[in-house]
Amino acid sequence: MRKIIFSAAISIDGYMEGPNGETDWCIMDEDMQFNVFLDETDTILFGRKCYDKYLKNGPPSTSKMDKELWDTIFSKQLIVFSRTLTSVNNSIHLVRENMITAMTSLKAQPGRNIWLFGGASLASSMLNAGLIDEIQLGVIPIILGAGNPLFTGIEQRILLKTSHSKLFKSGVQQLYLEPVK
Repeated sequence: MRKIIFSAAISIDGYMEGPNGETDWCIMDEDMQFNVFLDETDTILFGRKCYDKYLKNGPPSTSKMDKELWDTIFSKQLIVFSRTLTSVNNSIHLVRENMITAMTSLKAQPGRNIWLFGGASLASSMLNAGLIDEIQLGVIPIILGAGNPLFTGIEQRILLKTSHSKLFKSGVQQLYLEPVK
């Protein structure tokens, strides 16, 4: 069965975005081998806010790196979960209802890993439903003081075990966690 992996960057104080939604503090090092993670993934999941911020208007810049990343992301199956959107870009699938049923069915299909890109409320809903198999947190050495917290709306404690961790040259600590079932 395919794995759903929630991968996100967080600040030391537990925020995934600054107070105005900024993510300019996130660090991407070559030694993180993000391309390997993407190669092991064939589906990417987004909530409505992440769709609006990252997918709706095209690549964030015209840099070669952003263009290559954009092309790689759009070579995957992209799914947006939203009760409020009525349409999305042509190459993206919209799920408006029955998220748990849709995700259970998707996990049972053959394929590579499924990356839960975000956002926080979608990740919390999927954790509450027991659908996330692995959490990869890139802990960025910065204290934001305020912002969008990583998890909100968690209904009960979720015990995690750390399978391993990596320290990158930038000081980012990548934690690999699995919910104990």
